[in-house]
Amino acid sequence: MAKKYSIKRYKPKKRKRKLAVTKTANNRSLLLFLSFLFFCFFSIYLVNNLSSFKLKKNIIFSNVIQNVDADLNDELINSDIKSYLTNYKTSVYDKTLGDKILSYINLKYPFMKNSDISFNPVTGSIKVEAEPIKSIAYMEKNTVRSYLLEDGSVASSSYNPDDNIVRVECNDECRFDSQRIDFIKKINSYKNDFQNMYISFDKNIAYINSDDVSIVWGDNELFDEKIKKVKYIINDVKSKMNVPFKIDLRYFNHGKAIVAPKGS
Repeated sequence: MAKKYSIKRYKPKKRKRKLAVTKTANNRSLLLFLSFLFFCFFSIYLVNNLSSFKLKKNIIFSNVIQNVDADLNDELINSDIKSYLTNYKTSVYDKTLGDKILSYINLKYPFMKNSDISFNPVTGSIKVEAEPIKSIAYMEKNTVRSYLLEDGSVASSSYNPDDNIVRVECNDECRFDSQRIDFIKKINSYKNDFQNMYISFDKNIAYINSDDVSIVWGDNELFDEKIKKVKYIINDVKSKMNVPFKIDLRYFNHGKAIVAPKGS
């Protein structure tokens, strides 16, 4: 009789699984986290106690004038303005006082432009700055002179002597556009060639006048050539006749310089 065998089904042994431990934070992350917490608490502390850290303003800053300075590109004027500013030492500086100082400078030196005043509350220093603008011509009405400055403005006094600038008469309103200003500047450079002569404008036409000569200038083209021609014509005509005459240069670009008795 055959022997019976029982077959057991193989069951693999269960292995115990080890639980993996994952590090959620290393030392660096922990340090950053703690630093953030410290910053937050410290910020809250500062906000709540800020008033106790405030310094009084007058410990560092002061509106009292202690030092004065001036820079107006002229030693004599600088000295005069510094002397004036000294009167305000120990005074409290504010906008009203600043405007008063600038008004004084503009009134006494009307040819000064870009006037500015600054005050340093740390050092208590006040400083005035401005730039003198030279005159290029003067006008005279009822023995009162006014001066045309290089920038086209008119002032009641001049930075430079009258001897170096020409006289201007205005038959129309004294309007000085860029073309007229350019003409006057160029004539000034030849002032020695036009002694006792003055400039006038009428209906956008420029004239150079004296008692016995009137020159109708025209535009500013070929300026140097016109000067040479005018000097030659004046000397030539005066050697031939002794009457007032007029030179018309409006057609000089076409090769013409018309000479005729004055008033014709």
